[in-house]
Amino acid sequence: MDACHLLLGRPWQFDKSVSHDRRTKKYSFTHKGLKIVLVPNRDGDTNEPRPANPASATNLLSLARFQEELHDAEFMFALVGREVVEEGVTS
Repeated sequence: MDACHLLLGRPWQFDKSVSHDRRTKKYSFTHKGLKIVLVPNRDGDTNEPRPANPASATNLLSLARFQEELHDAEFMFALVGREVVEEGVTS
């Protein structure tokens, strides 16, 4: 799987005449009259946020903070996890 599959979808690679330079790993195509060139990230160049103190980082909200965010937002997604136990499986 490469960038065209993830960013453009497989049909776009052919419908938009996408060019892939395998040496430089660049993809170029024209979309709505604009020439777009996708280039790989430089080494060590990431956009991931880094918490000030990883030990205290959390992605949980208190009920009051959740209700405050819910009031201010047009829509919200919630990820709810649950444990799945398979019957008949021994570890």
